[in-house]
Amino acid sequence: FNEIYRNIGGDKILISIDYDDKYNVMIKGWRERALNINKAIELLKKTPVLGVIFTYVSSEGTCKGIDKNIASYISIIDGLKEYAGGVSNYDDLLFLKNAGFDYVVIGMALYKGYLKGVKIV
Repeated sequence: FNEIYRNIGGDKILISIDYDDKYNVMIKGWRERALNINKAIELLKKTPVLGVIFTYVSSEGTCKGIDKNIASYISIIDGLKEYAGGVSNYDDLLFLKNAGFDYVVIGMALYKGYLKGVKIV
């Protein structure tokens, strides 16, 4: 990572924090827990990047709802903030926007037609 960071620059890098319902960062294809999300954010603050993608792996690809508690971490993150995992309706999108997320990754909700009538900008 350090070589990529030096050669490309932090302003071109988004870090993904893939986490579970106990706020553990998941690695190795989401099969192993590494550290808690607070420690990950602490480490991230030492390496300025363009932004962070929070992926809630407990609901990723399920359309079973977002993790609303992740909003409490938004104020301590610098740069862009993205969210992925469990988006199922317009209310989820509105909540994430109002919480301070700059972008939301949606996939299954589009595939299943749950967001019909939502204008994508």
